[in-house]
Amino acid sequence: MRLDYGVLNTDGVNRDKMLLPLSALTESVEHHIRNCLDAGAPIGLPLNISHDQCRSVGWSRSTGVLLTRDRSRQLGVFFMPQDEEDREQVSRLINGYMRRRHSAETAPYAEDLRTRIGDAGEGRLLFLVAEAAAASRPRVAADLYPQFFDPAGGLVDKDGLVDYRALLSQTEQVLPGVFHERTHRLLLFAHRFFRRSLSHLNSLNGYALRSFHQVSESVELNPRLRLDPDLVGHPDSVREPIELEWWRGPKFQDDISAIPSGVAEFKSSQSGRFYSDVDKTQIWWKAPETRVDATGAREVRTFEVEELIEEQSPGLRGEQFGCRYAHAEYDVASQTVSHFDGAIRAYDEIAYLARIDVAIDRAGKQAEYTKLFRLDGPLVPADWKRLLSDFYRGNRLIPEYLGELEDSDGEVDDAHLSDDDGRPARAIPALSALINFDFAKSDDVALEPRLEIDWVQAVGKHETPCVEVGPGALAKALQTFTDPTVTSAATYLDGEHNLSTITLGHDQPLSRAWRETAAAVADALAQEVAAGRVATVSLAIRWMREGLLTTLSFAGEGPRVATLLRDAVDLVTPEEPAEAWIEALRKALVAHAPALLAPVEWHRAAVNHGRLRVARAGGEVALALPEHLIAAAQAAVPDQGSSSELGNVDPARLGSPQPEG
Repeated sequence: MRLDYGVLNTDGVNRDKMLLPLSALTESVEHHIRNCLDAGAPIGLPLNISHDQCRSVGWSRSTGVLLTRDRSRQLGVFFMPQDEEDREQVSRLINGYMRRRHSAETAPYAEDLRTRIGDAGEGRLLFLVAEAAAASRPRVAADLYPQFFDPAGGLVDKDGLVDYRALLSQTEQVLPGVFHERTHRLLLFAHRFFRRSLSHLNSLNGYALRSFHQVSESVELNPRLRLDPDLVGHPDSVREPIELEWWRGPKFQDDISAIPSGVAEFKSSQSGRFYSDVDKTQIWWKAPETRVDATGAREVRTFEVEELIEEQSPGLRGEQFGCRYAHAEYDVASQTVSHFDGAIRAYDEIAYLARIDVAIDRAGKQAEYTKLFRLDGPLVPADWKRLLSDFYRGNRLIPEYLGELEDSDGEVDDAHLSDDDGRPARAIPALSALINFDFAKSDDVALEPRLEIDWVQAVGKHETPCVEVGPGALAKALQTFTDPTVTSAATYLDGEHNLSTITLGHDQPLSRAWRETAAAVADALAQEVAAGRVATVSLAIRWMREGLLTTLSFAGEGPRVATLLRDAVDLVTPEEPAEAWIEALRKALVAHAPALLAPVEWHRAAVNHGRLRVARAGGEVALALPEHLIAAAQAAVPDQGSSSELGNVDPARLGSPQPEG
C-alpha cells in the first residue's frame, strides 16, 4: 500500500467564499473518529475522484489539525492500493463504510418514510442518503405525484419535463433541485442524471440547478425540469452537501454571431481525463438559418455540444455510456439565446464505439435520449454560459472553450510553492501546535502519568529503553513521569530538544492532571530557556477521554513554546471536546508567533507519529543510565567514572539513538 500525505481542509476563506471555523474543522475529525470508535469501524473515508462515490481509488484518514499563524490545516494520510491484495482490502473498507453510512443516517427516518409513502409503487424500498434520508424504488415518486410526471395532467411536456413555475407553486425548494411537497410531507428531487456517474450515490449538481433557478426568475422565460421518478426523501433530514471545488467563470463578452460555423473538438489532458472521466468534448455551431414563426422571419444559429467519456456510467442499467449533451438556439437579431436544453445521451457499447470516432455533425442519433431541463425565451449569453458551464460540472473543456477568467481572486495554495516557482521556499514556522486524535487501546493509559519510551539504546551488550528529557530543570520535571531504575534519560547538547510525550494517567481528574503537568513543564522550560540551554523544542501531552486518545503537541523556538504552554495551562480543558477550547488556543498561538516570511512547511511525521518534532541534524547526547547499567556503560565507554550521568557521549559509540520521526 502506498501512503501519501496531504492537507484535507483549512480554516481559511476558500475560493467559494466559505469559511470553515477551526472549531468545526477540529470537531469534524474528533466526531468522525469517535463515531468509528462507537461503531467498532476502521477510521477513515473512501478516497474518491472528484467527489464521485462511484469512482473510489483509495482510503483516506484525517488524523488531526495543525495550528500555525496563517491558518489551521486538517492533515491526513491517503492509502493507495498497489496490488490486488491492497485493492481487496480497500474495497472491503469502502463497502463497509457505505453500508454503515446509509444504514445509520437513514435509520431514524426509515419507518416514518414507509408510513408517508404508503402503498405507492411496488417492490422493496431501498434506503439511502442523498441530500436527505431517502427511499428509492422504481416510480415511487411518480406514483405519489403523477401531476409532476404524467404528460396527461397538463404540467408535463412530451419529454417528461415539468413546468418549473407550477412545481414551485405546489412545493417549496429547500435546496437546489430538492422540493418539499406538503401533502404527503415528502421531498422530491431533480432527476438522478444531474448526479455524477448518473447515480443516486452522488450529490445533485447544485451549480447547474442553482443557476437554472436563478435564470428561471425571468418572467420572459418558460423553464422546465425533469424530476426523479424513483426517489423521495424525508424533509426533516435535509442537509446540504459541501463539496469543495473551484470553478472559474467564463468571460461574457464574446460575439456569438462572429463564431465560425463548424465543429470544434477539445481533447482532455491526462489529469483532466483522470478527474472528469471525459476523453473529449465536441462543439458544433451550425450556419445561420432563417426561421419563420408567428412573429415573422428571424435568423437563428444552432449550437450543440456533447462530451465523450471514457468509462461506463454506473447509474445506468446495463453497460452504457451516459454523455452530457446540450442544445441551444441563438437569435441573431436580439443577441439572446431563445432556446436552451440539456440532456443525457446513453449509448450501448457498440453504438458508443461507433460514436466516439466521428465528429458530432456526422454522428447521427444512436443513443437513448433523456432531456433534463429546458428554457424557452430570451436568455442573455452571460446567463447561458454560466448555466452551460455549471451543467458540465467537472468538464474543464467547457470553460476552456468559453474563455475563462484569470485566477486572480483566490489564494495560491502554499503546498505548491517552491524555489522553482520563483517564490519563497517553504519553511518551518517559529511556533506551531498540533492536535491529533486516535483510538485508545486498553493499555495506552496507565493509572499515573508516564513518559512514553522513544527508542531502545544499545549499551555494550545490553539494551535500555530511552526517553528524551532535555536539560536541567526540564530533566528533573520529566523524570518524575518515568522509572529511573529501568529507563535511561537522554539530553541532546545542541539546544534542540524533542521531549518525550507525557501521557496523563487516571489517578486524578483530567483537568487537574493537565494543569499540574503542563504548568510544571512550562515552568521548567522557561527556566532552561532563560539559561540559554533551549533553542528549539517540541513537547507533547496526551490523554484519554471516553476511549478517544488526544495528543496536543507544540514545537518551535524555545521562548515561544514556553509562553504558549503557559497560556495553554488555563485554556485547554481535556474533559471537554477539543472544539470547545481550540479557538482560544489558536488565538494565543497567533499572539506569540512572529509574522510568516515564507509558506508553511510541515512534515509527514506529524501524521505518522501524531505529534510535532523540531528538525535537527543530531549531535552529542548526555545519557543518564539506571544504576544496574553503569558497569555496562563503563565497559562500552571507558573513563567516564562511576556517575550515572555519562556526559558528552558520542551517540555512535553507544549505538545511535532512534527516536521517533
